[in-house]
Amino acid sequence: MQKKINAKKFLILILLIGLMLRFAPVYLFDTQISYDAPYHQRIAEKVFETKSIPKIDESLGGRANIYPPLYSVFQNIIHYTTGFNFFFLGMILLPFISLLTVLTVFVFVRKYSGERKALIAAFLTAVSSSLIAYAFDSPENFVFFFLPIIILFFNEKKSKLGALIYSAGLMWNYLIIIASFVPLIFYLRKKIKELVYVVSGLILVVIYYFVFHGESFFYSHDINLAIDFISLSFKPAFFISVLITYVLIIPLIYFIYKNGIEKKVNYWKYFIFVSLIALTTIFLTPFLRVWEQIKFLSLSSIIVISSIKLFDKKMKIYTGIYALVLLCSAVFMSFQGFYPSTQKQDFYSMEFLEEFTEKGSILAEPSFSEHIRNSTELDKRVLTSLYFENAGKNSFLKESLTYLTFQEIENEKEFFEKTNLEFIVFNFEDKAVRNTEKIASQNYFDKIYSIKYRKNCLIKNSVSFACGLNETEILKYNENKQ
Repeated sequence: MQKKINAKKFLILILLIGLMLRFAPVYLFDTQISYDAPYHQRIAEKVFETKSIPKIDESLGGRANIYPPLYSVFQNIIHYTTGFNFFFLGMILLPFISLLTVLTVFVFVRKYSGERKALIAAFLTAVSSSLIAYAFDSPENFVFFFLPIIILFFNEKKSKLGALIYSAGLMWNYLIIIASFVPLIFYLRKKIKELVYVVSGLILVVIYYFVFHGESFFYSHDINLAIDFISLSFKPAFFISVLITYVLIIPLIYFIYKNGIEKKVNYWKYFIFVSLIALTTIFLTPFLRVWEQIKFLSLSSIIVISSIKLFDKKMKIYTGIYALVLLCSAVFMSFQGFYPSTQKQDFYSMEFLEEFTEKGSILAEPSFSEHIRNSTELDKRVLTSLYFENAGKNSFLKESLTYLTFQEIENEKEFFEKTNLEFIVFNFEDKAVRNTEKIASQNYFDKIYSIKYRKNCLIKNSVSFACGLNETEILKYNENKQ
C-alpha cells in the first residue's frame, strides 16, 4: 500500500521551482526576453491609445494587423488594473501564464492517473526547458494553459464549453491551434457531435476575422521570408535540440505500445505523433516551423509519460533520465545560456541614434527595430519589423531582411539609395549568429558608435551569446566611398 503524500506541499515546491526558472532570465537581464515581446508591447500601446484593435499597423508603409487581438486586450486589462507599464508587462505576463500551465497539467493528470503521477507531470512541466524557452514572447502560452482543461472538458461531456474555449484560442495564437487541431480530429473522429462543435467554433472565429479585416487578411504575405530569417537565427543549437528531442521521445513511443496509456489521454499520444512527423521535416524544409514542434512534443510527452498504465522499472528509469535532462538544461538555460535578443545596453545606442541625426533609414535586426520603435521617435525610419510575414505595400522589408541574413544583395548601391539607408545597428546576437564582420569590413561604412560591456555568466563564453565581452555598434553608410 502506497504511503499517502502531502500533494499540496509538493505542488507548492514545484511551482516555486518553475517560478525561479522562468523569472531568473527576467531578473538577470532586467529587460523583455526573446523576440516578439517588443512587438506585442507596441500593439498593446496602440490599443491603449485608440481604445480599439488597429486594423492597420502603420509601420513599414502600413500593413494589415492580422495578429490575434486577445493578448493586446489582456495586457490593457492588466495595465488598467495594476498601473504597470507595457514594457514591464511584456517582461512578466507570459512567463507567469507559462507557470500556471503546471497547474492545469496537474489537474488533468490527477483526474486520470492519480495524485502521484500528477505531481510527476507538474514537475516535468515546471522544469521543461522547451516550455521555458518559449515562455517569454508568444501568447500561445495561454493556449498551453487552457489545452489540458479543454481536453478534460471533452472527456467529461462538457463539449460545448471545450469547443468554445478551444475556438477562442485562435484569438490568442494561430499556430498552436493549427498544430493541435490535427490530433484533435484523430481524438474526436468517433465523436461527431463534439467535432461539429469544434469546427463550427473555429469557422465562426474565421468569419469574425474576415468581417473585420476583409481582403486585408490575405494582404502582402510572405511566410517564406519569416521562416528563412528565423531558421537562420536558430541554426547554431537547433540540430542539437532536435537530436535530443528524438532521443527522449522515441523510447516513449515504445512504452506507449508496450505498457499502454489511459484511454482519455489518447489526444496527447496523437499530438506526439503529429509533432514528431512535423519535426522530421527539418531534413526537407523549415516550412512547418520545426523549432516550434519541440515545445509541442514537450507538453504532450509530459502528460503521456505521467499517464502510462504500467509504471514498471524501465519506465521509472526512463522518466528519471527524462526529468534529469529537462532539469539540467532548464537550469543551464535560465542561469547561463538563455539570452534576450536585445539587452539594456542596446538602449543607449537607440538614444544616440535619436540625437545624432534627423534623416536616413536605419537597418537593425527585427526585434531590435521594434525596441527602437517603442523607445524613440524613429519609427518611420526603421526598415525592419517583427511582423515580417506581412510586408506593407511601400516597405523594403524583404530586401532589408535578405541583406541582414546573407550580408549581401543584388545591386547593393541601388538598395542603399532607394531605401535611403544610412545606419546599420549590430549587437551581440547579430555578431554571434550572422556574419556581420562581412558588412563591417566594407570601407564604405564608418563606425560612429560602439559600446562594449561585459555580461558575466556562470560559464563564460560557452553556450550563451550574451556572456563575456559584448559590443553594440552603429555603422554609417558613406556613399562617397563606394
